[in-house]
Amino acid sequence: QHTDNQQRQPACTRKLAVVLFTCYFFRSARRLFVVAVVVLVVVLAVVVVVFVFSVYSLSVRWSSWWQKPSPAAPAMLAFPAPQTTASLTMCSAKGTAAPGASWHGGRPPAAGQAYTAAISALGRRSRWAEAVFTLSEMPEVRLPPNCVSRNAAVDACARGRRWVEAFEILQGTLQLRLQLDIISCTAAMSAAGRSSTWRQALELLGSARCKALEPSGVSLAAAAAACDRGAAEEFAAGAGQGGGGCWLLALELLRRASREWRLDPGLAAHNAAMSSAGRGGDWGRTLNLLAMLLVGSLEPDVVSCNAAASSCEGAGRWARVVSLLASLRASTGQPSTVTYVVLLSACAKAGQWQRSLLAMRSLGEQGLRSNDAADNAMLSAVSRGMQWARALSLWGAGGRSGTVPDVVATSAAMAGLAADGFWEGALCLLAAVRNCGAE
Repeated sequence: QHTDNQQRQPACTRKLAVVLFTCYFFRSARRLFVVAVVVLVVVLAVVVVVFVFSVYSLSVRWSSWWQKPSPAAPAMLAFPAPQTTASLTMCSAKGTAAPGASWHGGRPPAAGQAYTAAISALGRRSRWAEAVFTLSEMPEVRLPPNCVSRNAAVDACARGRRWVEAFEILQGTLQLRLQLDIISCTAAMSAAGRSSTWRQALELLGSARCKALEPSGVSLAAAAAACDRGAAEEFAAGAGQGGGGCWLLALELLRRASREWRLDPGLAAHNAAMSSAGRGGDWGRTLNLLAMLLVGSLEPDVVSCNAAASSCEGAGRWARVVSLLASLRASTGQPSTVTYVVLLSACAKAGQWQRSLLAMRSLGEQGLRSNDAADNAMLSAVSRGMQWARALSLWGAGGRSGTVPDVVATSAAMAGLAADGFWEGALCLLAAVRNCGAE
């Protein structure tokens, strides 16, 4: 038995050693596992920190690269642009903050002025699409547009007769919570007027009044010009004469401006209202507006006299047209070719071919050059006066100068020849017209 115990003792010792070794091994392995996990976490943390730092460095470099003038900007700013544009001048006159004063985003004020000058220059060149695109690029280069740049874009749309785009820019101005001024409204009204959407122009003027924006003489002139274009469309459609319409709205604008708004309408608004009244066939009211200018503080110009003369010519009042031309000569105003065209047309309708000859001679003495409209009116006058020899001479002179009289003047000349019994001359004139390629 003692021998058996001695034999079993080494076996137990070995088993105990195995157990102890196993426990030590697993305990060490657990420690190693913990160490490995800690090392892995540290490595991952270092990798994350390095990655974040790299991304931040790249973003800083990318931002600094965008802050430099982009390659497209010099191309747009390459053409000469004045340092003070029309929009900048108007905002300065209204007491608006100088360009760059309200810019934020870390960019220098000169960058905002450069973009505004580019938009204004593009507008003056009738490149409205590029002007709007330049405005849309400003937020991308961390230059939020202010009222100056947006006014320049609206003015560009007005020059391009894009009233929808102009109104969208105004809507964006309100959404950005920028202060809407009368300059923006005036430019949008001009865009609507040039696009023959006079209703939108008047609605915009009314909304400006609702927003406590005082209309200026320029805004009133833009609204009156829109009414004048609307009256021209009505007259062309045969609905303007005697039926009210846009020309009455132009007169109402003048009345409200002087009586209710206590605003001097200005000469441009008066001229537009006179032209509208003439298109409406109310030549008497046109002369009344001209008389108001004469007794007021405004001095009529050649546009005023032309509007009054055109109104009288449309009503067949050729003597009034002659009187207006004489009064224009007596004043400091210089008649234009349009003035003489109106006079020649009035004399032609009244059969006053002698007056037409005197008017044509006076046109040359004033140093003015005749145009196709004046030649056609003169030809029509002598044809209606049965002066077929003069009519043929004038028609031949027009052919030698390279300008063929229009169908109305040629028909009048042929009618004069036929009425005078000179039907051979009428046939010769018809053959000459065919040889010239006219129809």
